[in-house]
Parts: sequence; C-alpha cells; structure tokens
Amino acid sequence: MPRVSQKKPLLRVAKAEVPPGGALVFRKSRVAIVREGDNIYALSIVCTHLGCSVNVTPKELICPCHGSIFGRGGEVFKGPADRPLEQLTVEERGEFIVVLS
Repeated sequence: MPRVSQKKPLLRVAKAEVPPGGALVFRKSRVAIVREGDNIYALSIVCTHLGCSVNVTPKELICPCHGSIFGRGGEVFKGPADRPLEQLTVEERGEFIVVLS
C-alpha cells in the first residue's frame, strides 16, 4: 500500500480570536491566520526568496530582508521572490481553527 502522509496540527485557535478583516500572526510557528469576510485561511510567513519571516501589515506582507511584497492572499506583488507564500491547510473544528503542517 502507498504511504499516506498525515498532516499534523500546527496551531489551534478559537475562531472568535481572528479579527474580521484582520490577521493573527504567530512568529514562533511562522504562520498568519487571516480572516476576510467569512473566509479564514492560513499563510506561511516564510519568504519564498531566502526564508526570512515577513511582516504582516493591514494591506500586505513585506519581507524586511530583501523587500519582497506579497498580497494578503500570499501572491507576489514585488520581487525578488518569484513564488507566492505557502497556503497552509486549515480545518474548522467546532469553534476552533486548526492549521495543519
């Protein structure tokens, strides 16, 4: 049988803690949980250029090392990064959001 990789829980956060139109940033885990309308998603805050942790602002994510700028969905607005930020798997479990790695 082929091996099936199981994703492991990385973070567990109450949905009510994620502000409408805002984000929660977990620097140690290098994850941002973002809410836009009814949509909640998680992004890795590891820059795809050289692995620095990006800063999350209300409008975009900015790499302090080399100036890459990403949209709130992780898309590249300005290089040198040429790949979007990784979108992480999110599961809703009752009143909680679980981010899987």
